[in-house]
Amino acid sequence: MHKQSKFWLGVCLATFFSVFALESEVEAGRRNRIMQSWERQQADQTPWNGAYGHQTTGAPIALIVPPTARTMRVFNWGVSANTISPIHHQYSLNPTTSNAGRGLFMKTPMYPSSTRQFGVYYIRGPW
Repeated sequence: MHKQSKFWLGVCLATFFSVFALESEVEAGRRNRIMQSWERQQADQTPWNGAYGHQTTGAPIALIVPPTARTMRVFNWGVSANTISPIHHQYSLNPTTSNAGRGLFMKTPMYPSSTRQFGVYYIRGPW
């Protein structure tokens, strides 16, 4: 095979594989937009906090995590009760809707059976 034909064969293969890479990036971007839309809808419909307040303040505490965090692990005491849950809520200085749960919050039980009972809830940061 001549040097020139090897060169053009390499160019054709590189172009062929780059088209597939570009197509998968476009598909990943589309999936990401769909996921963000779903998370935004969930955040608008549900409060960022749960039923429990933190033991020192009596109110729920927001633990801000990086914006790339998509899931959190909830540890429950018992056989195979641990779960991985999505993080829907995004931290904002100027919230458009006030969907925080109001009212009296339950205290942390003397013997908690889940990490949700500590009154600390994850929300994603804005940076």
